[in-house]
Amino acid sequence: VTLPDAMASNGVAHIINDVIRQNWILLSLVEGAAFNPEFSTLLELVTCTGLAEDFNAFGITIFAPPNQVFDAFFAAVGLDVATICDPAFPGVDTIRQVLLYHAVAEVIPRPNDGDATVTVTTLQGSELTITATATPDADCP
Repeated sequence: VTLPDAMASNGVAHIINDVIRQNWILLSLVEGAAFNPEFSTLLELVTCTGLAEDFNAFGITIFAPPNQVFDAFFAAVGLDVATICDPAFPGVDTIRQVLLYHAVAEVIPRPNDGDATVTVTTLQGSELTITATATPDADCP
């Protein structure tokens, strides 16, 4: 939503920056990521590390890094998707742990009013403190 609550005489409109796809809400998070090319690296990593089932679980929140974030991460650690997805790659468990640190086994929506801070346990097992703002961001639908 790029402009919420555009009031009209007969209701309200929320201006968005993308087309809403039919049945989008019925897709799993992994299936939904397949519709957005910005998350192709995340989708490939979740699939090749055997985490698709974990990330398809009901009632999950994923803090989804886009491709550009993975590109910077790969440059910093000297890896690429092909290396990680190679069955002979010895660090696959470490990559799994990194990915699981980005998922929580509960639904955490953006707050409606004001800011909110919550501490949750990731699927990796560590606690993560999240601070979210209710103010819509043009880059965040």
